Amino acid sequence: MAKRKKKNKVITRLREWFQSDGIVLRWRRMVVGSVMMVALIAVVAYGLHRLEGYVLAQDDSQAPPKIEFVAAPDHLEGILANAVSDFQQRPWTREDLCGDIAQRLSEVAWIKKINSVHRYSDGTLEIDCSYRNPAAMVKTESGMLLVDDEGVLLPGRYGPDSTLLLIEGVSTEPPSPGQRWNAPELLAGIDLVHLLANETFAAQITGVSVRNFRGCRDRRAAHIELATDRAGGRIIWGSAPGEEIEENSLEQKVQLLRRNYHRYGRVDADRSVIDVSVHPDKVFSPT
Repeated sequence: MAKRKKKNKVITRLREWFQSDGIVLRWRRMVVGSVMMVALIAVVAYGLHRLEGYVLAQDDSQAPPKIEFVAAPDHLEGILANAVSDFQQRPWTREDLCGDIAQRLSEVAWIKKINSVHRYSDGTLEIDCSYRNPAAMVKTESGMLLVDDEGVLLPGRYGPDSTLLLIEGVSTEPPSPGQRWNAPELLAGIDLVHLLANETFAAQITGVSVRNFRGCRDRRAAHIELATDRAGGRIIWGSAPGEEIEENSLEQKVQLLRRNYHRYGRVDADRSVIDVSVHPDKVFSPT
């Protein structure tokens, strides 16, 4: 009986304690604190979500590069843009982007050398190249082809162009564009193009014929002839530069042409055909 009274007394005290203002206040604080913590977590989570969206909106690391070529020739703009068009879909921050672009451009026959591919922090890719320029046209059965000053074949087939000397009589088949055309007769023709390009009379020379290079057709005939802007006009040149034997030297031939131009206003001395391979001091016209 005494134990029961003691038990009831403990229960009564606990009930009074739980019903007291202090415990109620504590429970209220705990509940309010919990609610506020949940609300704070929700606010922070929402803020972080908004912040992430903002950062992603401002982050341009996934943007495509802005590709610029330094001093590219106007006639190559479309070719170069097409060569790098695939890279417009890649993020500008990709580590392998510059190397991949350089590799792709190395396959473009118009490009002689890739000097640099530089990436800037604003997403710009600046490409600096050295380009191949046409030095002469080569007449073939399939059309006119272009070569640069090293004999490298350039892409395409063309119509006649009066601004370039025409090399005729190359018997060796052309290589693929971008490859050097290692035909000895062609390289001899290009040497003459170089030699005459800066002379005052250069505009009156229209072509180089290498049909009989090294006497392949007629051992007694001149190996190389020049064509002039006179209808049917020819200058019998002789052997290829550096292969002169018992004929005028390279400098003597050029001096004769200069003398003709100074005296007559015509590189051909105002004649249909002249030979500069025989006499070092006068014009010779074969009969």
